[in-house]
Amino acid sequence: MGGTDNLRAALAIFTQLRTRAAGGEANTPSNDKDRTNTPCDDKDIELTLGRYLQTIGGKGSLEVALEIFTRLRTRAAGGRVNTPCNDKDIELTLGRHLQIMGGTDNLKAALNIFTRMRTRAAGGVANTPSNDRDIELTLGRHLQIMGGRTI
Repeated sequence: MGGTDNLRAALAIFTQLRTRAAGGEANTPSNDKDRTNTPCDDKDIELTLGRYLQTIGGKGSLEVALEIFTRLRTRAAGGRVNTPCNDKDIELTLGRHLQIMGGTDNLKAALNIFTRMRTRAAGGVANTPSNDRDIELTLGRHLQIMGGRTI
């Protein structure tokens, strides 16, 4: 079951949830690519909306999703921009999104995220497998995507 009708219905649901969670405030877009409502403090809604934007694809949607994930990370890192946070869901989602966006810089940034997560999960020991299945699978998949590329 696919189609644009289902995608529109999903967006309506996510937008309504986000609007309610943001106190009913409508967005005042700062640019044309952000047609969604005001960000809310609900991590699950924000992650779901970002993943929706990944699904529909296109440069504009991927950029808005990146903004959502970056904003979540900044908030989880105590307001510090470009700073890793301790939230595994946010870090994995951001890294996976960078994979989707592609390009050398994004793949390198994703590798850095996954490597840092693995090191942390392995008690601070670099280049050591951790007991975190999600991190290990994601890192392995990323290395597979990179293939023979050196970054």
